[in-house]
Amino acid sequence: MSRVHTQFVAAGADVLTTNSFVVTPFALARGRAPWDPPAASEAPRPEELAELLHAAARCANEAAAMATGRQVLVAGCLPPLATCYRPEEVGSEQASQSVHYHTPSR
Repeated sequence: MSRVHTQFVAAGADVLTTNSFVVTPFALARGRAPWDPPAASEAPRPEELAELLHAAARCANEAAAMATGRQVLVAGCLPPLATCYRPEEVGSEQASQSVHYHTPSR
């Protein structure tokens, strides 16, 4: 991912995204319907999720820092929690808010 970010900067991008779009407990869990919360045995541990999100941000920030003569910003991603945008595959608003609230952001 670092190489792609660097190429975006070289091509003139002013903003990079963390490209962490699918780094959610739902997307990383295996063997369940996309609208069902993952079982504890399927879900990534919070520290694993945090590690992936931090790595994504680190890659983007390092590439942005390499820009010369201009500022390149980094934007995070707040993806849908299900694996697609189909409303029937998304859980309740309360469940979604809870998952987003507990998703590491720093």
